[in-house]
Amino acid sequence: MMATGRAGPMKAEIQSVIFDLDGLLLDTELIFRRVDSEAYAIYGGVVTDELRQQALGLTHEAKDQLFVNRLGLPVLPEAMSQLRAKMLEEEFRLAELMPGAGSLVATLTSSSVPLAVASSSTAAAIRLKLQRHQTITASMSAMVGCDHPRVALPKPAPDIFLAAAFELGVDPRHCLVFEDAPSGVEAAVAAGMWVVAVPDPALPPHPALAHAHQLLLSLLAFEPTDWGLA
Repeated sequence: MMATGRAGPMKAEIQSVIFDLDGLLLDTELIFRRVDSEAYAIYGGVVTDELRQQALGLTHEAKDQLFVNRLGLPVLPEAMSQLRAKMLEEEFRLAELMPGAGSLVATLTSSSVPLAVASSSTAAAIRLKLQRHQTITASMSAMVGCDHPRVALPKPAPDIFLAAAFELGVDPRHCLVFEDAPSGVEAAVAAGMWVVAVPDPALPPHPALAHAHQLLLSLLAFEPTDWGLA
């Protein structure tokens, strides 16, 4: 399933691959849904799918700012972030890999492709979420979070992907990004990178996904040879 007719780049162009984390490498979306629903219900809030989609790719703080303001709840966004962080910590330790994530990372690693994670989570949260998946952690040359010194603005700003390219020592034009969130696709495009979008099929299509160079239903459908990566 491809979003556009644009062909992949020539083999020599892709020198590194950057992965988003939540909903792309890790199946954390159901965890977020459950915790969001439980936390916001305490204050009488109902988190809809439309609201969830607007928050895709945002930092946790920005997400709570959005939710609290839209729902008009009697709680400070900072307090909600602290509450959700406590609820999420134990849940994250149980997060499973998305279908195809492990095999794709293994294939790229065996081909000596430099890899990185670029996530709207903090670096500490990234390590926590990947605690059960040390093979993935060991395969990454860099893991860049929202607290990286080169990240001033969250997605859809390009900062986080540019920071990952910097850590990898690769020109952004030679990076391939895997993203599930519309804001992440926009961020990667703004960074001048190639983008493969793997959106959540449970959410309605978003116009930003049309900017991806390839659109897949699952990481299982990705063919590294199409991009000269195997």
